[in-house]
Amino acid sequence: MQGIFSSFPVIRRKIEDFPAVATLLGLILLSMIPYLQYRAWVLESISQAQEAYQNGERSYNQGDYSSATFYYALAYQLYQRPLIDSEQVLKGKLELAKGYHSLLALQINSGNSNLSFDIFPSAVRLYSDLLTSRNYLLDALAGLKAIEYYQITAFNSSDFYPLFERVDERVDDYDKLIRGPYSSTNPPSEEQKKAAAKFYYLLGGAYELQFDFLQAFQDYENAAELDSTVSLYQEARDRMRKLGQATDLIQACRTLLESNPQNRTYHMCLIQAYRNSGQSAELLQAYENMLTIFGEDRFLRIDAAAEYYKWGQAENINGNLKEALNAYGRAAELDPENESYQVAAQAQVVTLNVQILVRDSQGNFVENAIAFSQGDEIGHSDASGLIQADIPSLSVGQLQFYVFSEESGFYYNYISVTPPETSYLVQSTLTGDLGQALSLARSSAQVGNNQAAESLYTFLGERAPSMDDGSFNNSVCWHGSLDGFAELVMPACEKAVALAPQNGGYADSRGVARALTGDFHGAIEDFKSFIKWAQETNQHLNKVEQRKAWITALENGRNPFDSALLKALHNQ
Repeated sequence: MQGIFSSFPVIRRKIEDFPAVATLLGLILLSMIPYLQYRAWVLESISQAQEAYQNGERSYNQGDYSSATFYYALAYQLYQRPLIDSEQVLKGKLELAKGYHSLLALQINSGNSNLSFDIFPSAVRLYSDLLTSRNYLLDALAGLKAIEYYQITAFNSSDFYPLFERVDERVDDYDKLIRGPYSSTNPPSEEQKKAAAKFYYLLGGAYELQFDFLQAFQDYENAAELDSTVSLYQEARDRMRKLGQATDLIQACRTLLESNPQNRTYHMCLIQAYRNSGQSAELLQAYENMLTIFGEDRFLRIDAAAEYYKWGQAENINGNLKEALNAYGRAAELDPENESYQVAAQAQVVTLNVQILVRDSQGNFVENAIAFSQGDEIGHSDASGLIQADIPSLSVGQLQFYVFSEESGFYYNYISVTPPETSYLVQSTLTGDLGQALSLARSSAQVGNNQAAESLYTFLGERAPSMDDGSFNNSVCWHGSLDGFAELVMPACEKAVALAPQNGGYADSRGVARALTGDFHGAIEDFKSFIKWAQETNQHLNKVEQRKAWITALENGRNPFDSALLKALHNQ
């Protein structure tokens, strides 16, 4: 130990006088070496993570999503090391979570599942790491709330249900807080209102990442109302007003794009606007316009190919075989590595001889059952329960069909077309389970198969009220209304409310149906019932302000339910 200080005479003399103290000091210094080494490792890890994140951001902005995913994953691995949760680390995790959030939104909105299976859980875990942080709690809540519905709609995952339940509880707390002045004599303090305003501003930003401009506008508006002293909230609200209002959405995106045709985000804005409004032909043209500028972007080509393939499937289901082949051909051209696209593009048009034998649940033959395929009625069953039809089809893929009878129930299936076979016999047993009929009605409406959707919703509007199931009748009412068949499903709406008049949610669904069928007065009464129920039961408080806005519009003779709003309500 004395050798350490041999070069310093004064210190050496002190050591000789107090050898025990010198030994203790030496041991203390030696014990600090592992901590200093760990601290250096932490700082190096943070630096490497920041560098990886910046490389990922650069790749994302250049449209190189594969490299962006790689760099984000590298940064994620570095942040998963046992680092001290300093402000620097927490801020880095938030930036990385938002980077994953952007990739996730791109993946979901484009229908592209080729980016990475790890994006969703990585975003969730990074956001959840911040829930214990005082400075980034609101950012984490906003991010998690915005991506919550992905776990069902895109990933069908229950892994994070407990986490999202806790997030919903925290978000409900904020909803209750800011609704206090309207329903309580104990309004929130100014400090509480400012905190809530910040949360809604962050939530609006999270939804803006997903091109959900309507929801972003509503959250920015909440922020601006709660804290009028922050100009940033008002600017965000005004910016989203153009994009979030349904009637202006497409035109607003066009205007932005005209101001800067090279801007990738503005192209995606228009693509998302067309997707929200269900304008498939315009959506494909928007992709083509974007491809003229960013045609070398592999992932853009994959995204566009996926849209063309979906369009081909919809045209095939509708019986528009030539259009289906054209769409399949373009998909194969854009993504030549996708085997499914190549096979579909080589399909031929053939005539299938289809025989469907219809029985009820007791095994009895059913007469006068109606069969549909490709959006058209293909025949009625005779006394022996047989339906025969010659149906033009593509030589690959599936031919979907369904059969229903008002007395006996519903049956849905498909024929896998296998060349060179052209004759098929199918056994069908009608059941009383109408859940599949509702699912098919919804999917038919989503792909533009209006004739099939109309026939199914007509069937459901007649059959559902015969069931003492308020929840199912409400589902028929809600989805049928949003899909454009409010008049057909109105009996189900009335049945749901009759079965549970105290359930404000059922009144809410009927209110939408009433507004869509021109009964503004009835709709106003239903929405008022919903608001009262929500405030009394502390349920769905985050929807109260939206319903108040609907009431105001209806009282002024304006129907707020345009196509974009109906599309957004499908996610509620």
